[in-house]
Amino acid sequence: MYMRQYLLLISLFLAYFPANAQGTEFSLGINLCGGEFSENNLPGNLNEHYAYPTAEEVDYFYRKGFKTVTIPFRWERVQKNLGGVPARA
Repeated sequence: MYMRQYLLLISLFLAYFPANAQGTEFSLGINLCGGEFSENNLPGNLNEHYAYPTAEEVDYFYRKGFKTVTIPFRWERVQKNLGGVPARA
């Protein structure tokens, strides 16, 4: 009997206080196109087979309120051979 009352008391106590995940404000983000295109030309040439957003494009979205930017890429553009040396940036 006491166990049921104890569990009920704990349940009410926990339900009274709302959960607060992180307590930080919401961050708006955007996904931009990147080096994921032209999979038939690997590793390919930058600005010929694929392109990444310019600093001006990223800055434009930052000024619009997008504080998080995701830019996809193909791993084959970073490392031509599996286990090999990564390409220079």
